[in-house]
Amino acid sequence: MIKNPKFIAWLRFTIISLLTLFLCLQNSNDSSHLTTEVCGIVQSALYAVNIQTEYTPLFYLLIRKSGHFLVFAILSANCYRAFSVSTKYHESTKKWSIVIGIIIAILTEYMQLFLSGREAKVYDVIIDALGIIIGVFITSKLNKQQAKSIINHSRKNKTA
Repeated sequence: MIKNPKFIAWLRFTIISLLTLFLCLQNSNDSSHLTTEVCGIVQSALYAVNIQTEYTPLFYLLIRKSGHFLVFAILSANCYRAFSVSTKYHESTKKWSIVIGIIIAILTEYMQLFLSGREAKVYDVIIDALGIIIGVFITSKLNKQQAKSIINHSRKNKTA
Protein backbone atom coordinates (compact mmCIF):
# COMPACT_ATOMS: atom_id res chain seq x y z
CA MET A 1 0.00 0.00 0.00
CA ILE A 2 1.28 3.49 -0.92
CA LYS A 3 1.66 5.73 2.11
CA ASN A 4 3.41 8.74 0.54
CA PRO A 5 0.95 11.67 0.95
CA LYS A 6 2.60 13.70 -1.84
CA PHE A 7 2.29 10.84 -4.30
CA ILE A 8 -1.32 10.16 -3.33
CA ALA A 9 -2.28 13.86 -3.59
CA TRP A 10 -0.68 14.25 -7.03
CA LEU A 11 -2.13 10.95 -8.23
CA ARG A 12 -5.60 12.06 -7.13
CA PHE A 13 -5.14 15.42 -8.90
CA THR A 14 -3.95 13.65 -12.07
CA ILE A 15 -6.92 11.27 -12.09
CA ILE A 16 -9.38 14.13 -11.52
CA SER A 17 -7.68 16.16 -14.27
CA LEU A 18 -8.11 13.26 -16.70
CA LEU A 19 -11.74 12.81 -15.64
CA THR A 20 -12.28 16.57 -16.18
CA LEU A 21 -10.83 16.30 -19.67
CA PHE A 22 -13.03 13.28 -20.39
CA LEU A 23 -16.17 15.13 -19.29
CA CYS A 24 -15.31 18.35 -21.11
CA LEU A 25 -14.22 16.73 -24.36
CA GLN A 26 -17.28 14.67 -25.19
CA ASN A 27 -19.11 15.25 -28.45
CA SER A 28 -22.42 17.10 -28.24
CA ASN A 29 -24.60 13.97 -28.24
CA ASP A 30 -22.70 12.30 -25.39
CA SER A 31 -22.53 15.55 -23.42
CA SER A 32 -26.28 16.17 -23.83
CA HIS A 33 -27.08 12.58 -22.86
CA LEU A 34 -24.99 12.88 -19.69
CA THR A 35 -26.70 16.16 -18.74
CA THR A 36 -30.13 14.61 -19.37
CA GLU A 37 -29.22 11.68 -17.10
CA VAL A 38 -28.05 14.04 -14.34
CA CYS A 39 -31.26 16.09 -14.71
CA GLY A 40 -33.28 12.91 -14.16
CA ILE A 41 -31.29 12.06 -11.03
CA VAL A 42 -31.71 15.58 -9.64
CA GLN A 43 -35.45 15.55 -10.40
CA SER A 44 -35.83 12.18 -8.65
CA ALA A 45 -33.92 13.46 -5.60
CA LEU A 46 -36.05 16.61 -5.46
CA TYR A 47 -39.25 14.59 -5.88
CA ALA A 48 -38.15 12.34 -2.98
CA VAL A 49 -38.22 15.38 -0.68
CA ASN A 50 -41.55 16.63 -2.12
CA ILE A 51 -40.11 19.30 -4.41
CA GLN A 52 -41.77 19.27 -7.82
CA THR A 53 -39.70 20.43 -10.78
CA GLU A 54 -40.43 20.57 -14.46
CA TYR A 55 -37.88 19.59 -17.04
CA THR A 56 -37.43 22.93 -18.77
CA PRO A 57 -34.58 24.39 -20.81
CA LEU A 58 -33.71 26.59 -17.81
CA PHE A 59 -33.52 23.54 -15.50
CA TYR A 60 -31.29 21.79 -18.07
CA LEU A 61 -29.05 24.87 -18.33
CA LEU A 62 -28.75 25.21 -14.54
CA ILE A 63 -27.76 21.55 -14.17
CA ARG A 64 -25.25 21.84 -17.01
CA LYS A 65 -23.58 24.98 -15.67
CA SER A 66 -23.62 23.62 -12.10
CA GLY A 67 -21.68 20.69 -13.50
CA HIS A 68 -19.05 23.06 -14.90
CA PHE A 69 -18.78 24.82 -11.55
CA LEU A 70 -18.54 21.61 -9.49
CA VAL A 71 -16.09 19.79 -11.75
CA PHE A 72 -13.66 22.70 -11.68
CA ALA A 73 -14.16 23.30 -7.94
CA ILE A 74 -13.21 19.67 -7.30
CA LEU A 75 -10.29 19.90 -9.74
CA SER A 76 -8.85 23.04 -8.13
CA ALA A 77 -9.42 21.74 -4.58
CA ASN A 78 -7.33 18.68 -5.42
CA CYS A 79 -4.70 20.81 -7.14
CA TYR A 80 -4.48 22.95 -4.00
CA ARG A 81 -4.25 19.83 -1.84
CA ALA A 82 -1.42 18.42 -3.97
CA PHE A 83 0.53 21.68 -3.78
CA SER A 84 -0.11 22.09 -0.06
CA VAL A 85 1.41 18.71 0.80
CA SER A 86 4.35 19.43 -1.51
CA THR A 87 5.32 22.93 -0.39
CA LYS A 88 5.16 25.22 2.62
CA TYR A 89 4.39 28.40 0.62
CA HIS A 90 0.62 28.42 0.92
CA GLU A 91 0.02 31.81 -0.72
CA SER A 92 1.73 30.61 -3.89
CA THR A 93 -0.21 27.35 -3.54
CA LYS A 94 -3.48 29.26 -3.88
CA LYS A 95 -2.24 31.27 -6.84
CA TRP A 96 -0.80 28.30 -8.71
CA SER A 97 -3.91 26.20 -8.09
CA ILE A 98 -6.08 28.96 -9.55
CA VAL A 99 -3.73 29.55 -12.50
CA ILE A 100 -3.52 25.84 -13.36
CA GLY A 101 -7.30 25.45 -13.05
CA ILE A 102 -7.96 28.42 -15.34
CA ILE A 103 -5.43 27.15 -17.90
CA ILE A 104 -7.23 23.78 -17.92
CA ALA A 105 -10.61 25.55 -18.26
CA ILE A 106 -9.39 27.63 -21.21
CA LEU A 107 -7.75 24.63 -22.89
CA THR A 108 -10.85 22.44 -22.57
CA GLU A 109 -13.04 25.18 -24.06
CA TYR A 110 -10.55 25.69 -26.89
CA MET A 111 -10.40 21.94 -27.63
CA GLN A 112 -14.20 21.86 -27.86
CA LEU A 113 -13.87 23.88 -31.08
CA PHE A 114 -12.63 20.67 -32.70
CA LEU A 115 -15.45 18.40 -31.44
CA SER A 116 -18.63 17.61 -33.33
CA GLY A 117 -21.46 19.92 -32.29
CA ARG A 118 -19.44 21.68 -29.59
CA GLU A 119 -18.25 25.26 -29.32
CA ALA A 120 -16.06 27.30 -27.00
CA LYS A 121 -17.93 29.67 -24.70
CA VAL A 122 -16.36 32.47 -22.70
CA TYR A 123 -19.09 32.27 -20.07
CA ASP A 124 -18.23 28.59 -19.48
CA VAL A 125 -14.66 29.65 -18.67
CA ILE A 126 -16.09 32.29 -16.30
CA ILE A 127 -18.27 29.67 -14.56
CA ASP A 128 -15.27 27.31 -14.41
CA ALA A 129 -13.12 30.11 -12.94
CA LEU A 130 -15.73 30.78 -10.24
CA GLY A 131 -15.70 27.08 -9.34
CA ILE A 132 -11.90 27.12 -9.29
CA ILE A 133 -11.73 30.13 -6.96
CA ILE A 134 -14.41 28.77 -4.61
CA GLY A 135 -12.78 25.31 -4.59
CA VAL A 136 -9.39 26.76 -3.65
CA PHE A 137 -10.91 29.10 -1.05
CA ILE A 138 -12.88 26.34 0.71
CA THR A 139 -9.96 23.91 0.62
CA SER A 140 -7.52 26.49 2.00
CA LYS A 141 -9.92 27.27 4.88
CA LEU A 142 -10.37 23.57 5.63
CA ASN A 143 -6.58 23.07 5.58
CA LYS A 144 -6.12 25.92 8.09
CA GLN A 145 -8.77 24.46 10.40
CA GLN A 146 -7.21 21.01 10.12
CA ALA A 147 -3.74 22.40 10.90
CA LYS A 148 -5.06 24.27 13.97
CA SER A 149 -6.80 21.12 15.17
CA ILE A 150 -3.58 19.10 14.84
CA ILE A 151 -1.57 21.77 16.68
CA ASN A 152 -4.14 21.98 19.50
CA HIS A 153 -4.25 18.19 19.78
CA SER A 154 -0.46 17.94 20.02
CA ARG A 155 -0.36 20.68 22.67
CA LYS A 156 -2.93 18.84 24.75
CA ASN A 157 -0.90 15.62 24.49
CA LYS A 158 2.29 17.43 25.66
CA THR A 159 0.56 18.87 28.74
CA ALA A 160 -1.10 15.59 29.68
